[in-house]
Amino acid sequence: MSGHSLGANKVIYYLSGTHDKRAEHFFLLSPANLDYMMSNVTEHENNIILDQIRRGGGDPSEFLRNLNAHMPNADKNKLIFIEQTGHTYQRKHQETADKILKQLLEWC
Repeated sequence: MSGHSLGANKVIYYLSGTHDKRAEHFFLLSPANLDYMMSNVTEHENNIILDQIRRGGGDPSEFLRNLNAHMPNADKNKLIFIEQTGHTYQRKHQETADKILKQLLEWC
């Protein structure tokens, strides 16, 4: 299972609510911008997001590391970061594809 941008957030939401055992592996590619997420949530949800940002110091990779730390099998997860790029992997498309393929082959 995979999702990019808001799709990544939908994967997180789906997996947290269903615990679907068919989704043994998943990719979360560039989860949605936190400012956007915060504009459409309740005050309680907003406070949770702000707490996550504070814990990660505003660094997106730290936010994802913290998110992973709260997953039941965090020690089995592999976080892969594409450095020096933006939300849509500008000028890093091949590197992104290569890393996805490498991970898929490891899972097989």
